[in-house]
Amino acid sequence: MSNQAFVANLYHAPEKGSFDYIEQACIEVDDLGIITQVISPTHPNYATLVEQHENTRTLTRLADHQYLLPGLVDLHTHAPQWPQAGKGWIFRYMIG
Repeated sequence: MSNQAFVANLYHAPEKGSFDYIEQACIEVDDLGIITQVISPTHPNYATLVEQHENTRTLTRLADHQYLLPGLVDLHTHAPQWPQAGKGWIFRYMIG
């Protein structure tokens, strides 16, 4: 079993061009913060999984008006940008 679980309304895009909404999904997260499992209330093991996390006090339930959605964060850089990193000061002295 994972370290933590959340029961919440969930929005996500499982693949390009599709969008999904799951009411009261159970999302399991490991100790590194990685999602290990997402199951809907129609899954045969849903009730058992939620109960296990309730019994171990590792379940967080979000309110009905709250929801989870993936972070929309772009944290990449392109290799051609690396040589210019930290060289903005040069332009002040050469051009300025």
